[in-house]
Amino acid sequence: MLTKLKSQGVTQQQIADAMGVSRQLVSHALHGTRSSRISPETSREIQCMARKMGYRPPNRTTHTVGLVVRGDMIGAELLGAFLREAEMALQARGFRLAVSAVWGDQVELLREVLTAKTVDGLIITESFGGRVSDLDLAGLPHVLAYDENNMDASSDVVTVDTIGTLERVTRHLLEQGHERICLVSVPGVMHSDLYRHMEQGVRRALARAGTPQENLRVLELSYDVRGNVAPDVYAAELVEGVTRRPACTAVMAADLSHALPGIQVLSQAGLRIPQDVSFISVVDSYYFPAMAPPVTATTFYDAAVARRAVERLLEKIEDPESPPRHERIAGEIIERGSVGPPGA
Repeated sequence: MLTKLKSQGVTQQQIADAMGVSRQLVSHALHGTRSSRISPETSREIQCMARKMGYRPPNRTTHTVGLVVRGDMIGAELLGAFLREAEMALQARGFRLAVSAVWGDQVELLREVLTAKTVDGLIITESFGGRVSDLDLAGLPHVLAYDENNMDASSDVVTVDTIGTLERVTRHLLEQGHERICLVSVPGVMHSDLYRHMEQGVRRALARAGTPQENLRVLELSYDVRGNVAPDVYAAELVEGVTRRPACTAVMAADLSHALPGIQVLSQAGLRIPQDVSFISVVDSYYFPAMAPPVTATTFYDAAVARRAVERLLEKIEDPESPPRHERIAGEIIERGSVGPPGA
């Protein structure tokens, strides 16, 4: 049996099966993970079994993982948090992180920059309009960390559960007594699946609660000629969308860029938060706890997604033949002061 395993190449899962332990425990023992609670005795037993079975670590050439991001997202708070958590998780396992930004439609350049000679694997945070699937990444371990429809079945996916998160947020508002909700959305190809999933999550929660679907009011923001949200138009659309009879008693926005001007606009219109209208941002921000009132948000796309994406990629590097998985992590509510029962 051991001879057969040696000829085929032994995986960590086979070591785990032989010892009756988890693959994660084997990984901790073979890599000497400092944060693991594995005992020295168990670690030595696993290492001894690995030697007996002929285990050889994968042929890593770079100890570097590439992170592919959209160029205009560099500097964004959400990407910064993801990058920080991913780098910390990789450093704990002896890997470096190399960030590759795609500007405009220069996706093809990745084929020349990110190869088996430069990285051991990839975490990709954007589909770039579906063009990532044209890069022929089959020979390079990779994990997709974005939420879109028609995800590649042959690739590993670790991303946020947008539908599940928005369903949870909506359920939270319904439990507070809100029946009419305004969802701030953004039209356009780049964000279409994300905002479509946000709306699907809200509508699913309404349906399960027996609340009429027309109680959801979707407000699509307008853009100026430079592609930025037009402040004056946003102000008029948001106030009209919230106050138009029957009025909405709660507003959901995607992130800081929509929540901050939204709260300011509503305050200038004489609406108090949360006394007159509740406000919640899906993506959390460093600034929200210090605002008045502190803004309720979720753990959408937080550290858990980054850490799991890293963990799954390292599993693929260890065992490239492991079947692909699609994992989605739902965000939890971070309750602060901007959500309360409906006002008058």
